[in-house]
Amino acid sequence: MNRHAALLSFAVALLFQSLFASAKTDSIVTFLGGANAKFVWQRWAWCNEDYTPKTQAAAATEGRSLMLLDTRTGTERTLVTGLTKCHTIRISRSGKWVTYIEGTTTYIIDLTSASPVINVLMAKSDMAKFDCSYWAVNAMWVDPANGDEYLYCLDNAKYPSSTSGNGIYKVRLTANGTADRSTATKLTINSSSSVDESFSVSADGKKLGGAFPWPNTYILDIPTGRLDSRHYWDESFGCQANIAPDNSYRFYHCQGDHQGVYMFDANMVNTVWFLNLSINLAGVPNPNNALAMDFEAPRWTNHLQYYSAVCPMGDNNEGYCTGMGCYMEDTVHCGANPPPGCKPRLTCSKCPNFS
Repeated sequence: MNRHAALLSFAVALLFQSLFASAKTDSIVTFLGGANAKFVWQRWAWCNEDYTPKTQAAAATEGRSLMLLDTRTGTERTLVTGLTKCHTIRISRSGKWVTYIEGTTTYIIDLTSASPVINVLMAKSDMAKFDCSYWAVNAMWVDPANGDEYLYCLDNAKYPSSTSGNGIYKVRLTANGTADRSTATKLTINSSSSVDESFSVSADGKKLGGAFPWPNTYILDIPTGRLDSRHYWDESFGCQANIAPDNSYRFYHCQGDHQGVYMFDANMVNTVWFLNLSINLAGVPNPNNALAMDFEAPRWTNHLQYYSAVCPMGDNNEGYCTGMGCYMEDTVHCGANPPPGCKPRLTCSKCPNFS
């Protein structure tokens, strides 16, 4: 079931420095084992600042906002307002950059700037100018050898009519947040001419997990172009694949109804188990309603133990940063006694280690 997050996309970067502290986000830092983090998500604010509800029409007129929460300062701020429908939000592993797609343009923001500015990174309209076929950023990577950052882009991305492309390009991201098109290299992918939008890259840059095409999930061996199948044999769908952010090459893809993920073991071993989020994602609204437990856009953070997800799917979805088997509180809330139409804040829960 190849579906976008309708109202909220969610991306997280964990930062292992504790330069600041704030009571507002202490519970999040505790949950993350002492690590700080940046959260970026798309919010359709159906509540006013005083927690009184808005009508759906009013919220739609205002549009959506791209929000940033930084646990080091305990601050939440708005990066962009008036969005129609952005998606594919990606935070760089350094925590410096965030990219997102709206329409046929990829935008970039420097999250370390005191006054963040939105810039066009790449646009479909530039393809003829630069004689290229890529513009949609779908993954980011840092070269461990020199710290250079790279963009992984769908080739001939078919947004907004489809979430697929005809391949993947790797392009260096400069220090000032522009794409160095002179470095563009198309990855070799054997036996496939179509790629789904959901893919990610291992820390060493040797493996890429994705669907080639959806719903057939694989790990791509980047040096050789070989595709190694990572698809649970009894599952028709293989949505929103992810490879682990370290060099373990762990991998998961969604179960067909988005009730959980099939997790593949480390070191390219085919051992697989089902992580049922109706059991492990505790505290989600309507826990007895199976339809309320489906989730979307699971994405590993830059730490193996934690990933983010939108849950439940539908018109009233929320963002969670979770550990492998539990959840973290929602950072957008409507007060202790929310009026109808607002979401209550959830309580944080400690997650067991995942290794």
